[in-house]
Amino acid sequence: MYISSPIGFSCRRTEHRISPQRQAAGRSGYFMKYLSSLILFLLSAFVSFGQTNEKINEMNYFINTIIDFFKADRYLLPDSNNIFLSSNAPGYFRDYILTTDTLKDINNKKPSDYFILTNEEKNQILVDTMKWTKLSQKMFQLDNIKLVSKDTVKNRYDPSYLIYKPIFLRDNTVCLFYYDFICSLCGHGTFWLYKKTKKSWEPWIEIGGWTN
Repeated sequence: MYISSPIGFSCRRTEHRISPQRQAAGRSGYFMKYLSSLILFLLSAFVSFGQTNEKINEMNYFINTIIDFFKADRYLLPDSNNIFLSSNAPGYFRDYILTTDTLKDINNKKPSDYFILTNEEKNQILVDTMKWTKLSQKMFQLDNIKLVSKDTVKNRYDPSYLIYKPIFLRDNTVCLFYYDFICSLCGHGTFWLYKKTKKSWEPWIEIGGWTN
């Protein structure tokens, strides 16, 4: 078939047909690309799921270690269940670590021990407000501990511990943890940096605190 060109010449229009073999090869190539993408997605989801499970297990182990320690406190009445999760954030201490680069012991007990926060870690602390929600309480399987506000604990007569949500850093090897101990006549709060050892979690650097 001939068609007229815009400048007066005639040219032949060539029709290109794709052979069935090439069509099949194209479909096969597309399928392989789709399959590869699907496999990569599933692998990344599996890794992410594994990391989430690891974090949940580490959180549970850490919190249960802290709870067992608090339960042994002579100030708490036996079987009083006066240990709570805080629905508030420890504003002052959290803001402090966001404005500093190096965390040191406030009592200078260990001058050689310090912890330098990276910008990424500061962003993580900024996003994670250190307060518990019903979702995080359920995620970390802590339904047996009541979620309350700090004002609720302040109005209690019995001595109580208020636990804030820990923040795990550096592949779950370091943990920022804050708690309040509140009673009618006295109280204190402490902000600790814990580090993981082969045996357990141990308090490492005391960042700050208050005493009444």
